[in-house]
Amino acid sequence: AYALLRRRRNRHSSRPAAECSASRGEGGRRARQPVAGDGMASMRHVQQSDLILRRASGSRCARWCRRARGCGGFLPWFALHPHVVRVAAVNAILQLVCWIFLRSLMPYAAARAASEDGTAASAQQAHEDGHAGELQALTVEVSLLAVFAGATLSAYVPDRAVRLAPALACELLPLVAISALCAGWRPLGSSTGARAALLVSATVARFADGLFSPLLYR
Repeated sequence: AYALLRRRRNRHSSRPAAECSASRGEGGRRARQPVAGDGMASMRHVQQSDLILRRASGSRCARWCRRARGCGGFLPWFALHPHVVRVAAVNAILQLVCWIFLRSLMPYAAARAASEDGTAASAQQAHEDGHAGELQALTVEVSLLAVFAGATLSAYVPDRAVRLAPALACELLPLVAISALCAGWRPLGSSTGARAALLVSATVARFADGLFSPLLYR
């Protein structure tokens, strides 16, 4: 809001006075005319912007704005605000975990989960037989549906409802589970438990990405 008010104030102050002043009517009274193409009563908005800017000039947001401008202009005015840094870091972790780590570990986790005893030899046999590929394809399809469901739900969730800690937990816990599956972890001591763990982990991670990414960007 601070940046928008400053831009609007600069825009109005840079216009000629003839565009912002009003023309006389038939009754001799002066009526204020909106700027062409803007739709706002410019003089009143300039006064309101000046008042709000004076009140906000000493705020924490204004101080971070001045500090970001002091970085040589390489960063936008809001880049160094603590909340923006936290949101950007969480978003980077979400994208890194969901689309780099999980995507790279999924073939190995699928081979271990589809094997009979979870060893490297049986995982290689499951890969050659095609069972690992079938499990990986099913996991990818279900996780993509989870992304779509999360993105659809995010359109009905207010932006202020986002919480950074649950967003991280929904990505890091599936990453730990899939990493354990790659190492031979067998939930419930069976291949069925390993398959279920892989499906649930990938679905939760991709659903969280579809839900939280639009909220973080907004």
